[in-house]
Amino acid sequence: MLLARGEADYGLVQSDVAARAFAGEEPFKSGGPSRCCARWAACSRKPIHLVVAAGSPIREVSELRGKRVDIGLPSSGTRYDAVLVLEAYGLRTSDLAEARQGGPEEAMRRLQDGKLDAFFTTIAAPARNLQEFAARHGFRLLPLQGRASSVSSSSIRG
Repeated sequence: MLLARGEADYGLVQSDVAARAFAGEEPFKSGGPSRCCARWAACSRKPIHLVVAAGSPIREVSELRGKRVDIGLPSSGTRYDAVLVLEAYGLRTSDLAEARQGGPEEAMRRLQDGKLDAFFTTIAAPARNLQEFAARHGFRLLPLQGRASSVSSSSIRG
């Protein structure tokens, strides 16, 4: 983390990421607990969305095994959340046919073109890019509840 290394003075962070950093949990375990939280700001709650094409046969997270999924840009809150959600459903990124890291704009294009089966995005309302994509192409959101094994749905929300 830039704050912990003294490379930044302030930072905006998702609350779930901040909690793990403060506790020194993965992916912050190697650096130990971070005590620079006074310089963090959690501005809003951001829900995790798992998007599939409107006509997709995928109905639940466990069906992502062997699929092409965008898990978010490296070091992003989306990627962090996607890994947690996958783990909660007994999956790893290595269980996916492809774990892309292109981010939401690329993911929407690839989903539309049939080159992607699903994508994660952690974004606050009103999520205009998702609204526009829905109006043009349609999609479905997979539920993040039910069969999760190791993380409760309340603890995986950003």
